[in-house]
Amino acid sequence: MYLAVEGICDANKAVWQELSAFVATYSDLQTRVINIQTLSQSQTHDTRGIAKDKVTGQLSNEFDAADEAITELDDLLGQLGDAKFVGDYNNARIVVDTSASHTSPAPAPAPQAKPQKQTAVTKQLTKNH
Repeated sequence: MYLAVEGICDANKAVWQELSAFVATYSDLQTRVINIQTLSQSQTHDTRGIAKDKVTGQLSNEFDAADEAITELDDLLGQLGDAKFVGDYNNARIVVDTSASHTSPAPAPAPQAKPQKQTAVTKQLTKNH
């Protein structure tokens, strides 16, 4: 989602470049995205123990900061007059999970009813009907 928002913003700089708060917040977002990418790459190396925990904590902090930047950008959209940019930006913010690994498991089959043992009473009722 961050990269999609960057793509829309980069393609439409003329729309927001005069709004200094948007410029500063977008710059912060770009820094956070670079940090996330760098930290993610460092996780692919064989890190163990404290080093791995440190990277995971830093990565979590960067995601939190990137989310805050995105929220600030969302709030600034009202100051921009370009409906197409705002629509494209909002569409870029929609996260679509297309992964097949997240499908719901098939429901368990219904249990089969066990035949009841016939007692003297049920034998008598069956006989009478």
